[in-house]
Amino acid sequence: MYNELKDTKFEKFVANPQKGSMHNYGIAVDITIVDHKGKQLDMGYTPFGKNKAQLYLQYAKYKMGVPLTKTQKANRQLLADSMVSAGFIALSYEWWHFNGLSKKATRAKYNIIE
Repeated sequence: MYNELKDTKFEKFVANPQKGSMHNYGIAVDITIVDHKGKQLDMGYTPFGKNKAQLYLQYAKYKMGVPLTKTQKANRQLLADSMVSAGFIALSYEWWHFNGLSKKATRAKYNIIE
């Protein structure tokens, strides 16, 4: 995925595997919540299940500062509360990303997955 988005405005949303993200250590997840019918809850800007055109449109709205609705904020908070209560570490700049350990602890304990 990195090579596909390299040198685009979306490059910052994917980690360079040569540098090693927490995903490359098997210690991170990107996650959202779905309802009982498998439909994603509305989280506002989301990287899931989108083609490039949809991602660009959502990213443009995000960069223009389109505010989140109360429902979107509540859904994001529900996800964060659930994951943090299960011991994951939330990232403030990616509502969908959670780490199982800190970067320091991960790099000290595990090898990168090739």
